Amino acid sequence: MKKIVFTIVNGDYMAYANALRQSVAHHLHDFDFRIILLEEENSFDFKQIILAKNLFIDDFYHRAFYYNITELATSIKPDAIIYFMNEGYDQILYLDPDIVFYSYPHDICDSLQENNIVLTPHTNQIMSTLDGKRPNELDLLRTGTYNLGFIGVRNSVEGRKFAEWWSSRLKYLSFEDYLNGQYTDQKWINLATEIFSGVFILKHEGYNVAYWNIENRFLRYDNENNSWKVNGRPLVFFHFSGFKSTIDSISKNQTRASFDSRQELRELFSSYKKSLDSFINKSSVPYSYGKFKNKNNISGLQRNFYFYIYVSHLYKLDINPFDFTWSQILELRNRFSRRAPIMFHINDKEKKLLNTKNPVLKMFFKFAINKLVDSRFTSFIDRVHLITNRSNYARIVENGSSK
Repeated sequence: MKKIVFTIVNGDYMAYANALRQSVAHHLHDFDFRIILLEEENSFDFKQIILAKNLFIDDFYHRAFYYNITELATSIKPDAIIYFMNEGYDQILYLDPDIVFYSYPHDICDSLQENNIVLTPHTNQIMSTLDGKRPNELDLLRTGTYNLGFIGVRNSVEGRKFAEWWSSRLKYLSFEDYLNGQYTDQKWINLATEIFSGVFILKHEGYNVAYWNIENRFLRYDNENNSWKVNGRPLVFFHFSGFKSTIDSISKNQTRASFDSRQELRELFSSYKKSLDSFINKSSVPYSYGKFKNKNNISGLQRNFYFYIYVSHLYKLDINPFDFTWSQILELRNRFSRRAPIMFHINDKEKKLLNTKNPVLKMFFKFAINKLVDSRFTSFIDRVHLITNRSNYARIVENGSSK
């Protein structure tokens, strides 16, 4: 039986992927390992690297343009699963790069003998929610029941059917967009548990231990067996989500626990920090898909409007948007009028904004969209965009024009 673990990173996160790689080599001897790299070129001395552009994703460069790094990485996850199915792997495990194995995942492998998908819930215990601390149960309602830092899929008819469905959704709907019910690849899995057969929910507390469930999971090191335990059971993998080696904190995304209140975690995190700091290639790697060909940064708002342009006018057009400047992309929009065979109700507001008849708003919009290549203006627009969220920005502009 062929088994594989893979992760997806850009160059800046290679230290994390390397720590995962080392733990797989140490504990999962019968698994292959691959790193999907979100860069144009491979500047790392690892044989296990596959460039994301080589996964046979026909719209890869379009996605790389209209998604940010996180959205792009999550959107190609099912495409990578299909790629490894085609390579003949029977059990395919995806793990986020900031995960480390501490023992063999017997429960996952056994479950995938009979089931098609294995998932881990964020938590299987009641969480404190009314104490003003994060995370809480409201956070899980926003981001999804299951944490997609891990998923296991069997190479079966149903497993492939699931991966193809998931891929079709994430082509266009892998945004971090709470207001419209999206949270990258993760919330789709709330539906998958009911749509597909053979979905196993793994509630073993030694899997996917992280800041969102640490409130109810207590670790200790078993000196006799030289292993970590969680609530008396073996720790299989720990998810160091939101951990930065430069900050003395469990995670930047939580306020519920600290090293002072959970002393047993300090040793675990200290060892992980050493692994990250020991990585040889620690120099910052510029993200390949973060700039136009003229080296200007691509703003979040430009990515957002390119998404509208692509699905509305350039669907299946054989271009690489990174070969153009922003002004050239806007010119392309006017040259092509082919309608997309798909419609998104969440873009209706943006559609009205782009096609507004209001001369004042039209003049402002023309000025703004062309000046977005200016870094100072981009910074300002990005701040507005982050505050108002993707579709809400268009809603605010439209409401303002009608008063």
